[in-house]
Amino acid sequence: MNKSFYFKYSNEEGELGSGFCYLEAKYTQDDLTVFRQLEVDDEKFIASNRITGYEQYYAIIDGVPSRLDKALADWPPSPKMCDQPIQDFAPSANVPEIRKEEFDFEWNRYLSTTMHEWRLLKKNNPLESVIQGKSCIFYPQGVLIYLNSMFFGIIDYQKYTTYFGNHLNIGVQTLVQGYDELNQWLLLDVGN
Repeated sequence: MNKSFYFKYSNEEGELGSGFCYLEAKYTQDDLTVFRQLEVDDEKFIASNRITGYEQYYAIIDGVPSRLDKALADWPPSPKMCDQPIQDFAPSANVPEIRKEEFDFEWNRYLSTTMHEWRLLKKNNPLESVIQGKSCIFYPQGVLIYLNSMFFGIIDYQKYTTYFGNHLNIGVQTLVQGYDELNQWLLLDVGN
C-alpha cells in the first residue's frame, strides 16, 4: 500500500480566498497524486469529496481549480483526473509537509458537519439497494456518481468503463455495496 503524505499551505488564491488548503497525496508512478483536498477558513469548508453548501465542487482539471458545473460542461473524460504533480496544486514547489494527525483533525471537523445527513443516507440506502445517480468525475479512487446536492457514490473505474466507456454526465443505476466512511461516499457497483 502506498504511503500517504500530507501538506498544508496558505490559501489566498483558493475559492474561499483565505484560510488554508490541506492535501493528502500518494505516489502513483513517479508523481504525487492528490486523493483528498480540503480548503478551510474558520467554519467554511470546500472539499474534494462533495458539493458543499456553497454549491461548488473543488475539482482540479488540467491543473486548474474548477467548479463542478464547469467541470461537467467543459472537462473531457480522462482517467488521469488529479494525476498531477503536487507542485501543480500549490502556489509554489515548496509546499510544507504536515503530520497526518493535523490533516485528520481538519478533515474530521469537516465531516462532522454532515454526519447526521450521512447516517440518514446510509439508513435509507442499505446494502444491495438500487440507487440512481449521474456519473460526473474520474478520480484516482474511481468514478464519482452524483447522488444529491450533498453526497456522491463511487464505482470502480474498470467496472464503470466496461458498461459505459469513458463517458461522463450520464444517468446510472447502481447497487449499494458498502460505505466509505473516510469520504462519506456510497460504494457502488454496476451489473452482475
